[in-house]
Amino acid sequence: MTPDDLAQAVPALIAHRPGVRVLGVRSTASGMNSVTVAVTLSIGRFVAKWVPTSERDGLRSGAYAAREMTAVGLRAGAPLELQDGEVTAPLVDGEVALLEEVPGSPLTAGESDQEAWGAAIGRAHRIAPRREHGTFFGWVEEEGMNPAREAWVRLAATRVLKEVRSAGGVSWVQLHTDPAPEAFLRDDTSGEVGVIDWTGSVPGPALYHVASAVMYAGGPAKAARLLKAYLDASGLPATEVAEFLDTFRRFRALVQAVYFSIRLARSDLTGIATQAENTAGLRDAREMLRDLGVLPDEHGRCA
Repeated sequence: MTPDDLAQAVPALIAHRPGVRVLGVRSTASGMNSVTVAVTLSIGRFVAKWVPTSERDGLRSGAYAAREMTAVGLRAGAPLELQDGEVTAPLVDGEVALLEEVPGSPLTAGESDQEAWGAAIGRAHRIAPRREHGTFFGWVEEEGMNPAREAWVRLAATRVLKEVRSAGGVSWVQLHTDPAPEAFLRDDTSGEVGVIDWTGSVPGPALYHVASAVMYAGGPAKAARLLKAYLDASGLPATEVAEFLDTFRRFRALVQAVYFSIRLARSDLTGIATQAENTAGLRDAREMLRDLGVLPDEHGRCA
């Protein structure tokens, strides 16, 4: 799928809506596992997002999560209903959605944006609490222990998953799954912060999100303002963060390792130019696991 192919498919997606016209389509920066184009319709501005069939369920769950968030006032890119009231539609070996455009400029991991970032994560968590059920990110255990993975990835999986299983009773919410600062857009006029890119949204531990944001911020010491703003907005017990944040930081690093190991093994170049980017992602994950004491350093010592 190319942006031009996706642009040409847009009129068919709204054919069931009499009087709705396509006024313009332009390319945008696509994600690692998707292709997107910006679409101006006579009823508003949207983003057409296509993912391969393997990511279909993630696109659908993300669309429903965005609709839930939007319904209570958090701008999240709610889906436009397509034929038969569906939020997605099949398209050329994949699935497509038309998502409401969220205006604004991306936040950064810098200290000046951390309060807005943490508060937006906390607000999303307060909107959609969930009951703990089943195994979170079961694919990490399945793939992390796969003999096809690197030996150090399997070792990390053994150690980290044991620790995560012992962290019972943590709060669950509907997760965005990748709350990087660029997914948070601040409206230049109102100052309101919206959240985009909900594809892959699943129920899971709130601390997985917190650990992800802390990772992007450069570690707990650099994320102090983010953590305070998050706790104020979410209502998550501070004791839960104090007790289990490091556990989920290690889990987040493991997710990174397993994900890039899979991409390397499959020579998956979706959203990137060369395998070197997958290699760099796997290398960074290994360094995180070393820094967090999961893997030994070059001298054979764990932190």
